[in-house]
Amino acid sequence: EVALTSSNVLGSSTCIWCSFLSPPPSGTTCTFGALALSLEERVSASPASTSAIERPSVLTGLDEEGTIQFQRLILGQRDTRKFTVYNASLLPISWKLVGVEGVQPEISIFPTEGTLDARKSVDVTINLNAETQKVFEENITLEVQDMELKEVAQEAPLKIAAEAYSIDVNVAYPDEEFNGLDFGLVKVVDDVSKEFTVENTGKYEVGFTLSSRTQKMRDLFTITPEQGTIGPGSTQTITLHLNEHHTLKKETTLKGNADITLAIIEELTGNKEVDAEILAF
Repeated sequence: EVALTSSNVLGSSTCIWCSFLSPPPSGTTCTFGALALSLEERVSASPASTSAIERPSVLTGLDEEGTIQFQRLILGQRDTRKFTVYNASLLPISWKLVGVEGVQPEISIFPTEGTLDARKSVDVTINLNAETQKVFEENITLEVQDMELKEVAQEAPLKIAAEAYSIDVNVAYPDEEFNGLDFGLVKVVDDVSKEFTVENTGKYEVGFTLSSRTQKMRDLFTITPEQGTIGPGSTQTITLHLNEHHTLKKETTLKGNADITLAIIEELTGNKEVDAEILAF
């Protein structure tokens, strides 16, 4: 049985303030404060002390675990994520993000609180500046307040997950005291090869490509391999073979030539992040 104390019509919805004289059938729904609420969740609560709001807000832009997930960022980069707070009720609500004052300074959030009329929404923007190498795991809470009863009606925990990191590679030449490859004196009819190594001292796999800026260098040198990937903690040996196919017909002088370049690629995005010149003498 339901004792009706008052009723009102709001739009196309009938709002009924009610109390239960006996437990209602499972699955029955009562409209309380203009919000549909399962009686299974309300039957044991006192209407005078419990908010009328069951799910006043709907969040979009999160994963299934309620996480705002950033793609890992290289130092110096900036990224933005957004999620939406939507008032699914027929009454205005106030909302606030609790705990934002404790997030790390590289993360900024706006807005952090406000009010929403019925069926209205607001986008919340989260900016991340990758200034230092670290992993971010920030926890905040969305609190929604029933503006009539002046109490918290809903709490939704949210997590911000991100990582700022650097690409670190070390190029090593055969002679530690000589920054480059010295091919010395080579006869026009001869060929010679030199090796150098690229070590990935970073946390993630990187890609690499080698190229020659001029046709002259492409004719002179064979590069093996020209591209590939290097896992974290791994080293790639690269060979530059001068006059491998004996196509050289006349004397050529190389002195500090920097036409061969090494590019390091961020595998996640495919972007070229590091450029290095391979000096040939």
